[in-house]
Amino acid sequence: MNHPKELELEKKYLSVLAYVEAGKLLSGYEITAGKIRGAITSFCRKEEYERPTMFVEMEEEFTPDFLDWWWDNKVDFHKELSEDKTREAVNKYLAYVNVWKAKFKNQEIFTESYILQASTMLTVKNSLSASITAWLSYNKRIDKIAQSDITKIFPEMFQALLPFIHGIQSGTIELPEKTHIEDASRILGAFFAGNQSVIGISKQLKQLESKPAATKTEKTDLE
Repeated sequence: MNHPKELELEKKYLSVLAYVEAGKLLSGYEITAGKIRGAITSFCRKEEYERPTMFVEMEEEFTPDFLDWWWDNKVDFHKELSEDKTREAVNKYLAYVNVWKAKFKNQEIFTESYILQASTMLTVKNSLSASITAWLSYNKRIDKIAQSDITKIFPEMFQALLPFIHGIQSGTIELPEKTHIEDASRILGAFFAGNQSVIGISKQLKQLESKPAATKTEKTDLE
């Protein structure tokens, strides 16, 4: 294993940890995450290939072999696409979906400060997947929300929470005394679910923020 090269590539692909879904990660490319996922699945099955678990392996072995196979088998599809952009999109997809996950699981993230970021992304991404599955199942029974709204809104919610959760895990964001991450998660969940009591507290906080700070003898609305 070329450790200096792997260290360079960890830095190169660090930015993918800022996403909670592959679709958003590749939104600026000509090719979708779904197309890449389907092609890689076919390639691995037909060519008996294992998905990469390290960045050096990904860039120097897997992606070149996969792209040669894909370009040969889907000539018309790739005719109008940039080869460089396609390669970049494939590498980012693999880094996001496979490599960071494998490196974390195998304890092979060599940049110590990146371990927590990988852990946060994987935790949030897994929570998002489980939440969407649960809500789609629940919504079939109540039939109150369009299924497409759930698959659109939930990723946006979790994307917004990603830096907050990382801040708590890394210690850069401190919770109020005697408050735990489970408490914060419960409040956030209730807010996004439209719980009126939590929304009411939010409105009270807005009112307080717009007023001068209370003196020691004054009582606030929340006391």
